Amino acid sequence: MSNPHGNGDAFIVTYHLHLEPGIDVDQFARNICLEQTVELSDDLIVEDSIRDRVVGKILSIQSRSRHIYELKIAYQWQVAGHELPQLLNVLFGNISLKHGIKWVDFEGQSPVLPGPKFGLEGLRKAVQAWNRPLVCTALKPMGSSPNVLAEMAYHLALGGLDIIKDDHGLANQPFAPFEERVRQVQAAVLKANRETGGNTLYFPNFVPQLDDFSEQLALCRQLGIRGLLVSPFLVGLDMIRALRAKGEFILMAHPALSGGYFGHPHHGIEPGLLLGKWFRLMGADASIYPNVGGRFIFDLDTCQAINRGCRESLSHILPAFPVPAGGMSLQQIPQMRRLYGDDMIILIGSGLFREDPNLLQAARKFRLAVENPL
Repeated sequence: MSNPHGNGDAFIVTYHLHLEPGIDVDQFARNICLEQTVELSDDLIVEDSIRDRVVGKILSIQSRSRHIYELKIAYQWQVAGHELPQLLNVLFGNISLKHGIKWVDFEGQSPVLPGPKFGLEGLRKAVQAWNRPLVCTALKPMGSSPNVLAEMAYHLALGGLDIIKDDHGLANQPFAPFEERVRQVQAAVLKANRETGGNTLYFPNFVPQLDDFSEQLALCRQLGIRGLLVSPFLVGLDMIRALRAKGEFILMAHPALSGGYFGHPHHGIEPGLLLGKWFRLMGADASIYPNVGGRFIFDLDTCQAINRGCRESLSHILPAFPVPAGGMSLQQIPQMRRLYGDDMIILIGSGLFREDPNLLQAARKFRLAVENPL
């Protein structure tokens, strides 16, 4: 993307501004450009090169309705240093502490935003599943021993699920330590695969303290783990990028702790951007989101926007799997397929346990529900 205001490359950020009566939108927009870079008022910038090359440039301000505007700003990549933490700082750092600013879109290419390593086709190839949604469940509840979780995983894999992930609350607790749990569950899934000829994958919940990062990653590598469940807002957004840079693991992103960005209609980050496009740009191969009709707050328009963000054409970036979840049941599968198509991973947790106490039979019902044509 060519920089519209000088030499080098630029990225473009779009905001929706919801302003109180009497606020001058042009000055408000200019203040964002200053706040996100130099943190000085215009009169204190003495070097023209800083004003021209560092401060963001307003590309457009369009009125959407009374007191609501769409603002596009271009920044040169040098202000972000091609580093993800600083890029996020420029995009929504200080202004996240203000009011009436919603980050709604981003355009730009950088090695720091490589997109998925595997994407839709790579994950389908890993589980050998084509022309249908993938099926996934979560091992739970917290408090279960590794033996119990492994037994669950064995029967779920026998039933033909594509992915069995840890519940995002399973970490390194004393009742199910990471190493013991991952060893036993992975062994159980591989045993089931040998017996059925299947290709079920186990995704451990990877939320280590930084002190344990290398050790836990080495264990996953040693055990032949193919994918990880990662909560970017728990471990740090740069963790996804760092794991993606290694190129070893399929990455499924979980939205835990992101809800604070979505709670106000006029401020924060658009869910379709954050959970769809942005998680994908950072390197997630799949992104879990709370689907409409479940126990969370998203409406259909929001869910469809997340699906678009995961799968829309983005230059060289591979598409990612949207993963509708959050209180789903087998009975909702036909509706989800009509709404989103078959390029998704359907995640059903509690609803699968409720479907049939025999987890082997429950998993078979789940698999059958996506193999039947609509």
